[in-house]
Amino acid sequence: MTRRQVRARTQGMNLIEVFNFLNQYDLTDGVETQESIRDYVCDIVQKRVKVSHILEVMEANSEIELFKVDLGNSMCMPEAIYEVADLLDAVGL
Repeated sequence: MTRRQVRARTQGMNLIEVFNFLNQYDLTDGVETQESIRDYVCDIVQKRVKVSHILEVMEANSEIELFKVDLGNSMCMPEAIYEVADLLDAVGL
C-alpha cells in the first residue's frame, strides 16, 4: 500500500485510528505502543539488561501512546510519534 493510498483511506482519522488501520495490514513494524514497550522492558530487566534510558524516554513522554523503536535492540532510544505524518514516516510510507 502506498502513502497516497493510506492517506486517502485514513483521512479524518486520529493517530491511534491510523495506527490500528496500519496494524490490520501488518504495516506497523518499528512502531510500538507504551504498553508493548513496558512489557518488553519487564522481560529484559529479568535478564539484567540496562533499560533506564528507555524508561526515561517513556516517563518524559507519558502522554504519548506510540513510539518508533526497535525492540530487538535494547540500546535503541524510543522516539515519540506525535502526528500521523510521523507515524507514516516511521513505517516507511
